[in-house]
Amino acid sequence: MLVLRGDMMMLPTEIDKKTLDIVQELVEANFGGRDELYAAADSMDKEDSQRICRRLADFLADNAIRLQQMLAASGNEAAGPLDIDAIIAALFKAVKARHGAAGVIEVAEEAQRDLKHGYDRAIEEASEPQAEGVLREQRDRVEFSEQVLRSIKPSQTKKPNPKKR
Repeated sequence: MLVLRGDMMMLPTEIDKKTLDIVQELVEANFGGRDELYAAADSMDKEDSQRICRRLADFLADNAIRLQQMLAASGNEAAGPLDIDAIIAALFKAVKARHGAAGVIEVAEEAQRDLKHGYDRAIEEASEPQAEGVLREQRDRVEFSEQVLRSIKPSQTKKPNPKKR
């Protein structure tokens, strides 16, 4: 059975145990990734980079909420965010002190890459077609976030401009 959400996305109401476990893990991973991106934003000097990291964090929060709705629609309790804000903030502060803005974005990009791989595994293991569709859509958003972070990463070393002859 499917439930239609306000944004017309269909959520499965009957999910097998294996898929439930996968979705629970992704809820936690998305909330963790959200917190990492907020911490990265707080560590950035440039306002544009801060806004981008916060917007990408909002994408992950939305992913987590959609997955929680999927769990609730199937009659299961959804995981919530972990309480690790202080740890993540300290991590990004240390990364910035040692590697600058490029290091902060590199860590955030790596976190997105890890989350994307988690989605790949989840999609491979999910046996519920509707759940798989939601997971694929969210995986694409995470991949987009990874690409955006890669595009805003400042170079750590400047390359000399080739002289024209």
